Amino acid sequence: MKALATVLLGRRGGLTSMKIIDVLLDTPCNMSQIAKIVNVNYSTAHYHVNILVENNILKKDSDRYGALYSPTSYLKDNREIYNIIKQELLKRNDIIKEAGKNE
Repeated sequence: MKALATVLLGRRGGLTSMKIIDVLLDTPCNMSQIAKIVNVNYSTAHYHVNILVENNILKKDSDRYGALYSPTSYLKDNREIYNIIKQELLKRNDIIKEAGKNE
């Protein structure tokens, strides 16, 4: 799960990647659906999904337009660890928000 921790905790975009993972843990989606559900533009969704695919966290069902993305068995098998990483990411995000309020 080092790749997952690095992708989520080691980048500024970890929160967006986490939201994408959460969506896809519920149901496979294509890129347009991901962008709409996560409320980001298509190119942002594409950027994050590509990183997640490159790190064996998500998989793509084909190379066709409208391909569906879903979690890999690697992510499914390590769901508990993902949830721990997710909680750490959310905690860090809360700390950053709180620090911004105090400035």
